[in-house]
Amino acid sequence: SEDIMKNELYKKYVTDIVADADNYMVVNGNMKKSVMSLGRKNCNIVPNFIDCSRYSLKSKKDNKYFTLLNMSNFYKVKAVDVLLKALDIVINKYNVKDIRLNIVGTGEYKDDYMNISNELKLHKYVEFLGYIHNDKIPEVISNIDVLCVSSTFETFCIPIIEAFASGRPVISTKCNGPMEIVNKDNGILVEINDVEEYAKAIVNMKSNYNKYNKKDIREYAISKYDKSSVCKNIIKICEDTIN
Repeated sequence: SEDIMKNELYKKYVTDIVADADNYMVVNGNMKKSVMSLGRKNCNIVPNFIDCSRYSLKSKKDNKYFTLLNMSNFYKVKAVDVLLKALDIVINKYNVKDIRLNIVGTGEYKDDYMNISNELKLHKYVEFLGYIHNDKIPEVISNIDVLCVSSTFETFCIPIIEAFASGRPVISTKCNGPMEIVNKDNGILVEINDVEEYAKAIVNMKSNYNKYNKKDIREYAISKYDKSSVCKNIIKICEDTIN
């Protein structure tokens, strides 16, 4: 975890572990820089992975609305308030009414986010779905158009590759990890905490949705983030280290 590597409480343990290890695996480029800054000569970037076979290109059951999805634990760093405020701009400034936002998750900021939604009078457009078991997540994603990440920081962000495995594009802030996952063919990246830019990205995504090739997005996920390809890489790194 990047948070652990930067936390003063763990500094001694991180230093000892990095000094003693024979090889290193991290999930993003920033973490690689952190490891190598401690004097190591090599470090492998190995992303988190999922079982892409659990996800499919299944079409939405209802195409009445352009449907957004946010999945997160409700911590401050997830900045769901940014997404809610952006949606308010989309609806009231850009006059896009055929849009809905589903929010999956729970946590300490649940009441704050629900209050913001109520204050913005978004009750007709936003549905808080609460906690949903992981087994049901593929079905949830199959009934949306776009995954939205509004965080101020993410080391990786597994919901993004879950969306990709379902052929869905993503809108994300430039919150570290997603910058190495999202590209122009599978989504849009916006500045952190920029509500207006996020709103424009939603409108842009909706207007140009057909340019995103669902099959290509899924193939990208399978080739880079499926357990089969990633685990082969991990095994090779382990074998090279042992030998």
